[in-house]
Amino acid sequence: MPLALVLGGGAPVAQAAPAPATAVMSPAADAVEASSEARALRASTSSMIQRYIDEYGDRLTSAEAARLPEYKAAAQRNLTSVVVTTRRLATLVAQGAPRRDVVAAGRAAQRAHARARSVAIESYEQARALLEPKLSWIEGLQALRDYDEMLSRFDEVGDRIDSVVRSYRGA
Repeated sequence: MPLALVLGGGAPVAQAAPAPATAVMSPAADAVEASSEARALRASTSSMIQRYIDEYGDRLTSAEAARLPEYKAAAQRNLTSVVVTTRRLATLVAQGAPRRDVVAAGRAAQRAHARARSVAIESYEQARALLEPKLSWIEGLQALRDYDEMLSRFDEVGDRIDSVVRSYRGA
């Protein structure tokens, strides 16, 4: 998924400003924010990968170029899983579901998040190997910046999910 991130270049991807690190949020607010951030991450990642396909696809062989849409599809599948599980978590918290149900949904969201993040890192490494020789130094730096931003956004989603689970496990 971040495989396309390696491609770098282009306009920065718009993203929502994160909540201040010092802000203490309720579990309900964290759950809603995790769901919202997961949706935004999925949209911006898809947009970024498509931008890389459009900007750098012509530098690749047809076999290499065919792999980029595969990376986009993998990113969408994994991030959709995060979106679905965080939406379920937010719904259960909002409905005042039993603690065990919220914790189970939170753990499912944690697994989906960990899987999506792992795939993103693996994809980035594959894309880097494919594209690095074809990018200028500046494009490579832009790709690294995009990758760092994407990982930071993944971490924000994961932190929110973890916060909800901690709140309900300790209750």
